[in-house]
Amino acid sequence: MSNRKAYSLELDVLQNTESHKIGEDTTEIPPGGFSEKTAFMNLQMQPAVQSCLNGRSVYPCHTNPRGRVLILNIKSFKDDHYPTRYGAECDTVNLESVYLQMGYEVVTRYDLSRADTLEFFNEESKDSKLSYVSSLFVFIMSHGIGPRTFVTHDAETVTLDEIMNFFLNSRCLSLNGKPKIFFSHFCRGEDEEIRPKLYPEAKREAYRDMLCIFSSTSGFLAYRHPIFGTPSVRAYCQALAEYAHYKMFSEVIGEFQKLFEKMEGATSPEVLNLSFSKHFFLNPLGRKHIPSR
Repeated sequence: MSNRKAYSLELDVLQNTESHKIGEDTTEIPPGGFSEKTAFMNLQMQPAVQSCLNGRSVYPCHTNPRGRVLILNIKSFKDDHYPTRYGAECDTVNLESVYLQMGYEVVTRYDLSRADTLEFFNEESKDSKLSYVSSLFVFIMSHGIGPRTFVTHDAETVTLDEIMNFFLNSRCLSLNGKPKIFFSHFCRGEDEEIRPKLYPEAKREAYRDMLCIFSSTSGFLAYRHPIFGTPSVRAYCQALAEYAHYKMFSEVIGEFQKLFEKMEGATSPEVLNLSFSKHFFLNPLGRKHIPSR
């Protein structure tokens, strides 16, 4: 079955089953009728039609692995301060599958505390392997508080800026001038009391070569299905499978937004460009080039 036909069938299922607000206070067990195996998308990635363009206006993407992908997925929370995010594993598996097929190296972490989250990204930003990749992708999935703040396993909070600051050009020389994409899936409702007031390092140095993709507009809730995971991740993976082998990344994101809007429970995704000034092609290697993990 083709990626497109499989997606059409999946869309029918999602539109006839319940989607859950991530911010909703619910700890119910996922309903029967589907298994986690049926929720995995099993997309077939295609190699690039031709190697991506070169030139001063293009971010090079020829290394093998193509890039490094960091996935932080907070599913459960200490002392049940927040409801368990059923369906979270499905998002991880789908992302791992498409990126590994495209020739990217993937590192996944579940249920980290605030301290462990900061340590993880700090260590990753210093990893010498970043010198040998062309790009960085960071995926963060959890409950959210405020437009740029998410909750860790110990019910503490971390801001997206704290994560991004590890990868500033001055602090992460291995990624200097390389594309860095941050994908955030968490509710973005306002909460002024706990939102950090200052980001000192961000004040001293501007973000460059960064792109932030939020699954919902600031101030709005995002959604998650207890079996199928988040509509935004599924739509994003589908867009990669359909278009990554011949379209620029900005065009892939445009297709992702179109697919996402068709899904039940979809919100309005937001894209924030932080001096992401060049064209970028994912340049996938294809399914047979899955790197060892």
